Amino acid sequence: MSTWTCQVGRSFSFRRGCRGGWAGVCLLMALLAAPGLLPAAGESDLAIARAALSDRLYGVAERHLVRVLATRRDDPQACVEPLLWLCQALAGQGRPVDLLNLLEANPAVAAAGREAGGIEFWTVRALLDLGRVQEALARARTLAFDPMDPVYAVGLLRLAARAEMASGDYAAARVSFAQVDARTTNLVEQTENLLEWAQAELAAGEWSACETLLQRQAAAATTNSNLRAVALGRLLRAQLLRRDGRAAEAETLFLQIVERPETAAEIRAEAWLELAEMEAATRRVERLLAAEPLIQEAGLAGHGWRLAMRLGRMRIALPDQLGEGVAWLKRGIRVHPGAPESALAQFEIAEAWLAAGSNRQAVAEYRNYLESYGDGGRLAPALRGQAVALLRLQAYPEATALFLRAAQASTQTVWQAECLLRAADASHADQRYDQAADLYARVAGLTIAPGLAAPAAFMAGDALERMGRTREAEAAFAALADAGPDGIAEDARLRLALLHERGGAAAEAIRAYSRVIEATTNSIRLGTALLGRGRTHYRNYQFESAIPDLARVQEAAPALADEAAYLWMLALYGAGRDEDAAALGRAFTEHHGQSPLLADVALWLAQYSYNRKAFDEAQQRLTDFVGRWPGHDQADAALVWAGRAAMQRGEFSETITLLARLPRDYPDSPRLAEARFLQADALCELARFEEAILVFDEIINRYPESESVTTAWLRKGDSLLALGSSTTNRYDEALKAYDVVAMRPDATPDLLLQVAFKKGRCLEKLNRVEAAIDQYYGQVVLHYDRARRSGITFGAQAQNWYARAVMRAAALEETRGQPEAAIGILLRLAHSGLAGAAEAEALVQQIKGRQPVLWPETGEDQQ
Repeated sequence: MSTWTCQVGRSFSFRRGCRGGWAGVCLLMALLAAPGLLPAAGESDLAIARAALSDRLYGVAERHLVRVLATRRDDPQACVEPLLWLCQALAGQGRPVDLLNLLEANPAVAAAGREAGGIEFWTVRALLDLGRVQEALARARTLAFDPMDPVYAVGLLRLAARAEMASGDYAAARVSFAQVDARTTNLVEQTENLLEWAQAELAAGEWSACETLLQRQAAAATTNSNLRAVALGRLLRAQLLRRDGRAAEAETLFLQIVERPETAAEIRAEAWLELAEMEAATRRVERLLAAEPLIQEAGLAGHGWRLAMRLGRMRIALPDQLGEGVAWLKRGIRVHPGAPESALAQFEIAEAWLAAGSNRQAVAEYRNYLESYGDGGRLAPALRGQAVALLRLQAYPEATALFLRAAQASTQTVWQAECLLRAADASHADQRYDQAADLYARVAGLTIAPGLAAPAAFMAGDALERMGRTREAEAAFAALADAGPDGIAEDARLRLALLHERGGAAAEAIRAYSRVIEATTNSIRLGTALLGRGRTHYRNYQFESAIPDLARVQEAAPALADEAAYLWMLALYGAGRDEDAAALGRAFTEHHGQSPLLADVALWLAQYSYNRKAFDEAQQRLTDFVGRWPGHDQADAALVWAGRAAMQRGEFSETITLLARLPRDYPDSPRLAEARFLQADALCELARFEEAILVFDEIINRYPESESVTTAWLRKGDSLLALGSSTTNRYDEALKAYDVVAMRPDATPDLLLQVAFKKGRCLEKLNRVEAAIDQYYGQVVLHYDRARRSGITFGAQAQNWYARAVMRAAALEETRGQPEAAIGILLRLAHSGLAGAAEAEALVQQIKGRQPVLWPETGEDQQ
């Protein structure tokens, strides 16, 4: 059968293989056509073939089945079973061509066995093995599965699903896998199908659906926990958990995988690699070392090779692990030297040596890359990397030549300019100032790289000075002093002043130094430089360095003071000086009332108040912001946050009124669903459940793609549950709402437990006592216990639903005169070690002592 590999974020490839050929088929056809040439088949041939197939001795099975078919060739119906077995033997040997030719050579037998589905199964299987995906798919889609033998029908559906996956039709594949799931009763087959179905959901980008299927697989696999498909399912689910940021859950599941010695080595190795990526450097090394023997055990064939390459890449990125990582990558390169991954690995080896400062090794590995893969897409970076290493080794002529080759090999103009600049640096370091000056001048004249032009012009002046061409150097620095960017211009003025000084022109030197002093202390240029430097510090999170520069701009350049004050405020906040930042923000209006940044400052102050839980002030600032700047791109968000602030203050009516402005003033806002949900929340707080239900329905129907839909269904059910005391049919409606929540793809394990408990409450309120007990016990208590044993991790709130379900089920049993049943349920909680265990134990003792039992209050059912 096919082999499927899984990695998060990648498609899953059907590995095809074909062995044998026309010679084997001709032999089979000859034997079938001339049975007289064979010894008579004994009665044991079928039994031997059956046993050989069970033991995967496909060649043995083939020989005996050929004998059987030869003796029965005049009875097509009697040949059906051995023909199907022979198809299995050929498929097991990877001979799909022989299989198809066998069926074509026996049309009468094929026709006799076609109705049961076996002939079609092996035909589609062979086509798929040969990579003839569309033919396989077309054939599978013309079949009627219901009259077939169920085993073959399910098998054909799985083949169709795989063909759809291979053709990229994920939607169709998902439907086919679902049909397999509905038809199969075989737990092993169900487990494998759930994995492939989950992979189809993943390929279609349906992460939640994928995780739900993997949870089903884990729950269904309790008696088949050692199956490869189960292990792959655990691995994929752990990778999904990690992708979703649920690191603790992912780590727990990865550790469960690696701690199972019966799990395949490559699966355990991949789990160790995932764990290593999640860990800090020291622990990461330990986990990588744990993966190594497993990768060695798996071998470098198939997926093991990719794991080895991944291990190597991870090790070269760690301190003191470069040599070991390179060794692994080298092993992988030797296995598949022509693979694109090998070319990339060779390049990464060279890059790693360069980053580590091992320049000689870097030069050698870049040379290996260029000799083996020089016609690839990394020619220019490899030439540049080798040139950098040679430059560090002071091999300046070689470095210069390679930088020039890299510039020529690249099609990116900025890259070319950078390589020319580095070539000039190498020539300058080699004291070949004439060549350096020419190269610097070339870069300075390139309009394609303005960011490099001024540094290159500066270094050209330096090279001219070093050659003694002083007048030309002075002209270069003077040009930069007049027109260069601030930093380069100031450096140029200093160099120009120094040249005048060295030349004995004292007056010119004083004037040049004076220009620097003036630019540094008393001009708009000083303000611009201070603002630019402060802004750069701020954007690089160097807040303490930014603050003094930004604080000086007001005095140096008042025209720039508003931008400087805004950045100064943010820098103070970034440095942890919150009160100083807030004070500066409050002063901004007074000093810069006409600034275009005033709205941003006002919004920041509102957010600052909200974060400090000053909700009165935050609400006022947010509503003022919306009123003053209604066209601001954050005005709708500010209005929603104003509603949140009112909610935090307990002003629920005010929340509703505020948020009612959003659809009126901002009908295209992406926050409409969020606002409506907050309004419904406020209505619930006011016990206006009928109105809240209408709003929840609006969210569900008008905003079906909103993240709030699942929660809206839940809160709708809660509202109906609250209304049931006056209108009992509301409990039935609440049950339906909770059923919808349970079917939602984004329903978490905790949420499913919550709705299961609340369904029990509805049933209890409807006086359906036995149904309520079954719901509490089976769908909450037992489900929680089973899920925990299967590795599912719940949040803290789930324990509350578990404990409450135990208490309610026990209370109902005790009330209906079943104290032993109540004790049995309570003991689950008492022995669980969870919150409420002590209370459960006390209740058990009361029941045993035949004391009156005071059951805990159920409390509010809403969450």
